[in-house]
Amino acid sequence: RRRLLNHMLSTLSVFDVMGSIAYAFTTLPTPESDYIYGSRGNDATCTAQGFFIQIGTVACFLNVSLAVNYLLSIKHGWKDEKMKTKRLWFFIPPIAVGLLFAFVGIPFYDNMMLWCNNSARYWPEVPVIVSIIMATVIMGDVCYHVYKKTRITRRYSSRGSRLSLSVFRQA
Repeated sequence: RRRLLNHMLSTLSVFDVMGSIAYAFTTLPTPESDYIYGSRGNDATCTAQGFFIQIGTVACFLNVSLAVNYLLSIKHGWKDEKMKTKRLWFFIPPIAVGLLFAFVGIPFYDNMMLWCNNSARYWPEVPVIVSIIMATVIMGDVCYHVYKKTRITRRYSSRGSRLSLSVFRQA
């Protein structure tokens, strides 16, 4: 499982860095014709920045895969061998969804004042919002499961909540 988690975190980091670098260019790729301070680009550079900002959202989708991984291992007791058989399902759907939205958004990338991004109304944000809600609900379920197990275990433990507190601090 460690290797799968490391692979997931590395992949998530790569996509996050790609999006962050695109954001770091701020107004530089914005078309000069928009008369925004610092703009030195054209329509192509604006589209490229918007595309890579959208690619950065793959990190958000990979967070859902990470949450599912924790859910399956902590709550459902999946072992490393079973996780390895499902390895591609942790990577292909989030990357495919992110790439799909990045490519579909190409006609909509435009100046958004601070950077170039998808100017279509609502739909670029919806998958990110859904993935944030999914990851939050999944991790809430994991936390509640651990809480229930801790309450049951506390009755039979001489150290009681001190052990739970130390485990919480490690997490």
